[in-house]
Amino acid sequence: GRYNLSSEVDQATNERIWTATSGVQVVVDGFDQLGTVSLESDRVVAWTANVGGTGIGGQEISLEDGPLELYLEGNIIFRQGDRVIYADRLYYNARTESGVVLRAEMLTPVPSYQGLLRVKADVLQQVNRQQFQANNAAMTSSRIGVPRYWFQSESINVIDQQRQVIDPVTGLPAVNPANGQPQ
Repeated sequence: GRYNLSSEVDQATNERIWTATSGVQVVVDGFDQLGTVSLESDRVVAWTANVGGTGIGGQEISLEDGPLELYLEGNIIFRQGDRVIYADRLYYNARTESGVVLRAEMLTPVPSYQGLLRVKADVLQQVNRQQFQANNAAMTSSRIGVPRYWFQSESINVIDQQRQVIDPVTGLPAVNPANGQPQ
C-alpha cells in the first residue's frame, strides 16, 4: 500500500526522528535477548541514532548501541514470541524492553496451561521483558468475545517467563510453522 514517510534530525540530541502513516510494520531484531519484535500500526514515530537517510521502507537500520524508541497509534499489533498485544496507542523503548500501552488487550502463554491468558487494561505498562503492570484491568483464560468469567482489579501484575521450546526429535529449538518464529 501507499504510505507517507519522512525523517528529520534533532540537532540537539543527534537523533533521527522517523514518521510514517497509512499502515506500517516495524520489525526489531538483533538486540541482546530481545528476540524478534514485530509492531504493526496505522501511524508510527520512531527515534533512532542519526544513522543517515536510509533504512526505512523495507531496508535495515543498524543502530549498534543507539536508541530505538517508538510511538504507535491506531490498530496496533505488537508480537514478541507467543505474546500478542492489541492496542490503540503504544510507546515502546526497544533498548530497555519497556513501554506503556493504552486500551490494551494482551494474549500471553501461561505455564502448565494449553491456552493463553487474556488481560485487558486501560493502561498496560511493560516494566521489562517479563513484567507487566495492568491498571483498571480484567483477566481471563476465556477467548470468547464477552467471557462468562473474569477477574477484575485496579491493578494486576503479570510476570511472564517464556522459555524456548525444544523439539524432542531434533533437540533443536522448535519453530512455529505459522510465522517461522521460535516457540
